[in-house]
This record gives sequence, C-alpha cells and structure tokens, in this order.
Amino acid sequence: KYYSDHRFNQVKKAGDKLSIIHFNSRSIYANFNRIKEYLDDINGTFSVIAISETWRKDDCDLSFELDGYEANYINRQNKSGG
Repeated sequence: KYYSDHRFNQVKKAGDKLSIIHFNSRSIYANFNRIKEYLDDINGTFSVIAISETWRKDDCDLSFELDGYEANYINRQNKSGG
C-alpha cells in the first residue's frame, strides 16, 4: 500500500512501536540522495530502514550512511537470480 506524504505522517503518529521502511533502490549509487530526500520530506524516523537491490560492490569505497543509523550490508557475489 502506498501513502501520500501527508497520509504517511498521520499513520506514523498513530503509534510509536517498531517501525520499518523498505526501499527497492535499483542502484544505491543512483538513488541514495532520493532516499535521503524522501526520509527528510516525511520526517522519517524508523527502527529499521531496509534498502534492497543496492547493487553495491564489496570494493566500493563510497559511504552510504544515514545519520542516526548503523549501516549493515550483505552484497551479492554475482548478479544472477532475483
């Protein structure tokens, strides 16, 4: 289910429990700033921020950190599969 920014903020304020948001980034290199901007727009504070399809490589020296969060990565060894 998709929410507008306004509706999302209404629902979010309804309870302060475990909260998770997921982004299918389809390349963290191309879309990290958009994810950060979206979190800023919705004043997002979540227990967990999950980002899939990052296409991040082990030898990447770029930092994809979000203030207030600890980053953990599991990079695929190849591009085959889902």
